[in-house]
Amino acid sequence: MNFSKGGSAYLRSKIEESVRNESRTAIVSGNWEIDEAIRLPSNFTLILEDAHLRMADGVYSNMFVNEHHGTDIGNTANGTDRNINLIGRGNAILDGGNYNGLSEKNHSRDGLPPIWKNNLLLFTNVDGFKVSDISCHNQRWWALNFIYCVNGYIGNIDFCSNDTAIDENGNVYHGLKREKYADVLVKNADGIDLRQGCHDILIENITGFTEDDSVALTALNGKLEQTFAVKGLSSDLCNVEIRNIRTAAFC
Repeated sequence: MNFSKGGSAYLRSKIEESVRNESRTAIVSGNWEIDEAIRLPSNFTLILEDAHLRMADGVYSNMFVNEHHGTDIGNTANGTDRNINLIGRGNAILDGGNYNGLSEKNHSRDGLPPIWKNNLLLFTNVDGFKVSDISCHNQRWWALNFIYCVNGYIGNIDFCSNDTAIDENGNVYHGLKREKYADVLVKNADGIDLRQGCHDILIENITGFTEDDSVALTALNGKLEQTFAVKGLSSDLCNVEIRNIRTAAFC
């Protein structure tokens, strides 16, 4: 399969155009290589219609973040992004592509970025969101990650995690085995993670295969949560409803 380069710039141009013409809805189709994170603004809908977006080789980046993610104002109640929708039509795929080697063991060392740069989608401090009808392939860590996100819907998501393993002799094989966890190439490849500050969210109709947790609900106060903590908002994780999860998980 061929992927057109410049996907990040192309999607940004589509988003900017929809904001200028006040439709605040953009439709993207085709196969595109993504080399840096695409920021989704408030009151905006991105529709992926028969679109396959694949992370470029060797990059350390999310595919999608909200507009104020990682900014000073994004860590305050005044910087909350609102009403962001990422919707698939037909065959819509977010693809991590070839693994970049960034892991929980080596991240934030020797010039490497933090591990959460490997989330396909990372929303922080968003009130009102919908992520639906999308397949996530080959996530390089957790696929869909939410921190301090509220009033949301995540539905009709299918996962196909990387099942590559490498034995002690360097031989590559497929088909993970629990007793051979050391061989697993991409470790802790969750599907959906709700972290601190998430509430009033419905998750439903989740299918496929994840290397680790299909849906994880955690409120641990680690470096990830401290980095994206929002002043003035509760850190509680509550009021989450989960329906119809039909997945296979390696561990």
